[in-house]
Parts: sequence; structure tokens; C-alpha cells
Amino acid sequence: MPLTRFEYLRPKMAVPVRIVLYAETETVANLCAEIAYRRFDEINASMSDYDPSSEILQLGVDNDLRFRKDSCCDDGWRGVSDDLFTVLRYSRHFAEISDGAFDVTVSPLVQLWRRAKRLRKMPSRDEIENTKSLVGNRFWELDDSCSEKRVRLHRAKMRFDFGGIAKGYAIDQAFEAIRAEGVQAVLVDAGGDMRLGEAPPDEDGWKIGTVIRRQREEPLLYKTLANISAAASGDVFQYFEVDDKRYSHIIDPKTGMPLVDSCLVTVLACTATESDALASAVSVLGPERGIALIDGIPGTSAMVVQPTDPLIWHYSKAWET
Repeated sequence: MPLTRFEYLRPKMAVPVRIVLYAETETVANLCAEIAYRRFDEINASMSDYDPSSEILQLGVDNDLRFRKDSCCDDGWRGVSDDLFTVLRYSRHFAEISDGAFDVTVSPLVQLWRRAKRLRKMPSRDEIENTKSLVGNRFWELDDSCSEKRVRLHRAKMRFDFGGIAKGYAIDQAFEAIRAEGVQAVLVDAGGDMRLGEAPPDEDGWKIGTVIRRQREEPLLYKTLANISAAASGDVFQYFEVDDKRYSHIIDPKTGMPLVDSCLVTVLACTATESDALASAVSVLGPERGIALIDGIPGTSAMVVQPTDPLIWHYSKAWET
């Protein structure tokens, strides 16, 4: 039976999530879309830092209560869902290989700068330094040696922020859910980060635009891809200004400051979890160190564009292949 193209678009995790797939019937296509969007909802319910009832925010509240009460019996370990544990495990891996450029404990700094954006007022150096004291991968640990998966935080007021990885993980989970239904030609795109399956019928791959310098501007580069994931990072769509200076939404965990020389980063990898996290890490590391990181990871490639005049392009060794 010939395959027919079906396309769906729904807002999830604060971004438009587009699913394109080729299926034999509309019934199969609709089922795949429902399953995929349900996974987005489940992961968002666990990892949103906007929803007070989310698993990660409740984990932080519970941790704060532990430090407030005088109890020698509470060892601090808390059971977490499989999804949250998996993302935390990935997060520790990416933190280690990026020398801390990727750090999911950056949430207190993110909140500090969100307030600065809202008030249009720079935080003081003392505020930044005090907040930095809550950030670091040495302040939490994982354990799956017993019957449940657990995490333990070592400081009060710590919070996780999965803005650099949860979306990629959700894309992977939605993608795999669709593939489990027997559909192989599928694209899952969440706000520009995507995972691609087999090429559409009679095509060499999916035509993907990369490197967007301004909103509503055509991409500078197109690539035809299949069976791969792609993620973009930069401040084209997410930035703020304080005292006439532009700041990226991406925070450097070590300095506590938003990026001001944000490059346009594109990372290709086997999974969206990997490309999403690495795009964030490369943004923080900058072109030279970021490309060096990518060159050391098999199965990945990257392009970094410095938005100067003229543009300066940096490529990893595997970018063309």
C-alpha cells in the first residue's frame, strides 16, 4: 500500500511541535500523533520549571523542607520517575564531557536573570556570586542500586533546569513511540530541534534549513538529512536587553552571566537528547572549544557561526559527512 504524508502541529513545552510522517492509513497516522504528543505531556509534567506541580519543582520544595527541619533520620534520597532519572543521568554525562559548560543545576541563575529581564535591572555582583554557590554538579548524586531510582541534593534552594535537554529527550521519546507503531519515515520538530527518520518516499532525505540570523529570515544553509537529529542554539529568538545591552537566554554556569557573544550553533547527532544538550554546551564554550568538544565525540558534528560582519564560520571535522 502506498504511503501518504500526514502533518500535525500542536503547542507543547512552550514551543510548536510539528510531526510529519508517512503512513498507510489516516487511522495509523492519527494514533502515532496522539501517542507522540502524550509523551510530550508526560515529560513536561515531570520536567517543567514553570508548573509548580511538576516533579522537578516538587523535588526542590521537598529538598528545602529537609534542610529546614531538624531530623537526623532523613538521608535526603528521593525516588524519581524513570524519565527524570534518565535525563539526570544524561545530564551528568554531558556535564562531565563539557567541563561543566552544560549544567542542569543552573536554575537559580536562570531565575535570577529572568527577574532581571522582568525588572530590566542588572543583579548585583553579590547576588550573582551568592546564587552561583547553589550551582554545580558536585552538589547532587544519583542511585539506582536499590528497588527505586533516587536522587539526592546536597544544598537547600537547589533547583534543576532542563531547558537544554528536556525538549531533546521528549523529541526522542515521541519519535521512538511513532517508530514502535511501524512508521519509519517520520520527522519530529520541536521549536527547531528535531529528529529525522527514514527519508520520505522517493526522496534522498528531509530538507532542513539551518542558521537563521534574524526572526522571519530565510535560513542561510540547507542540508538533506535522514536518520539523524539536529539542534540549534543561539539568541535569535530568546534574548533580553538591560541598559541597552543584549543578553542571551543561555547562562554560563561558571561565570553566572548570560552569554553576550552568542554564536549560531547547529549540532547533528544520533539522538535529539544528545544534539540538544551539546548545542547548549557548545554555545557556552564558544567556537574553538565547542568544536573541539564535538570533534571528540563519535557520531556528532557541528557548525558554529559568529554573527559578525562578515560572518565567521567554524566546522567540525565530520560536518560535511
